[in-house]
Amino acid sequence: MNLNPDNYGSLEACEKLFKAGIVMETEKVWIYARHIPLKRSDFCWRLFNRDSLMAIEATEQKPSCIIPAPSMAEVWRELPKGDDLLSLIASWMAAITGMLPNDQELKRLIVGLINDIDKTIDLLIWVSQRKEGT
Repeated sequence: MNLNPDNYGSLEACEKLFKAGIVMETEKVWIYARHIPLKRSDFCWRLFNRDSLMAIEATEQKPSCIIPAPSMAEVWRELPKGDDLLSLIASWMAAITGMLPNDQELKRLIVGLINDIDKTIDLLIWVSQRKEGT
């Protein structure tokens, strides 16, 4: 699993979401900026509260890149609900494995999604691309 301690998407998963053109309003963001608060000259990626952006941008350490970092709840809100979601999860599994999952496999996959934000982000990207027909 690729979780960070706060259960927000990893930088890699959030970059995929961003590159897929999925725009979300999130509590947290990944920021590429000077190492804050140490004010060193080296740049790095850090996870910040969106509310901190104004304070960061007011300093000389303006971030050069900002990527939304959704929480598990924020990603699940974007997914379809009920039977539509179950059907999409089964189709997603079939697209990955080449086989439709049985009920037991589907239950395991759902538990896995609940526990892994990055896999849930992958599902959201797949669902979004499917809606667009790509």
